[in-house]
Amino acid sequence: RILQAAAASGYIVLKQRDESLLSRSQPNLLQTRAGLWARLLTMRLLGAKPPRFVGFPMFRFWLRDLSVKEKISSFTGTAKRVFRKQLRERISMKRWTPPSD
Repeated sequence: RILQAAAASGYIVLKQRDESLLSRSQPNLLQTRAGLWARLLTMRLLGAKPPRFVGFPMFRFWLRDLSVKEKISSFTGTAKRVFRKQLRERISMKRWTPPSD
């Protein structure tokens, strides 16, 4: 709706493109997205707090687009980083308040 209003006002020009354009311009995009599912799951299983993505399907890409070696690597590499970077430890933070003038 917003794009259509901007196009109707002349702010932008919309052109139809071949749907394969995105995957051709970013060839590693799907593999990166596919590996993300296992990384987030590994973090959860090891007690680290991963970010949450809502409405962002990843499992089907992990299942379909990665080789067995890449699937294993997405788990093991994340497990190593969780322990090496101590991502399971809580970091205490203080609430920031702006200085008063």
